[in-house]
Amino acid sequence: MTAWITVQNADFGDTACEKRIFNAVSGFIYIFCFLNLKDGPSRTRMAIYYIITLIENSVLVIFWFVYKSENSPSWLTITTPTVIYGGFVLGL
Repeated sequence: MTAWITVQNADFGDTACEKRIFNAVSGFIYIFCFLNLKDGPSRTRMAIYYIITLIENSVLVIFWFVYKSENSPSWLTITTPTVIYGGFVLGL
């Protein structure tokens, strides 16, 4: 998410160090929620953010399915994707 903020060229800070720190902190915040850093229409930026988040969650769920233990309870196989995708939809 820090790379995404760097690409957006958010104008904050006077020195290069301040800009890097701002991008890093904003990237950490971006992991949990969308933060509008630029003036103007934000519909496209929000759509891209949520698409990236959905892809990221999907890849991690697929990795979990591939590498989960054979001794995992069966209810966990249904509950995990339900919680992940249900939380994503509720967050929208």
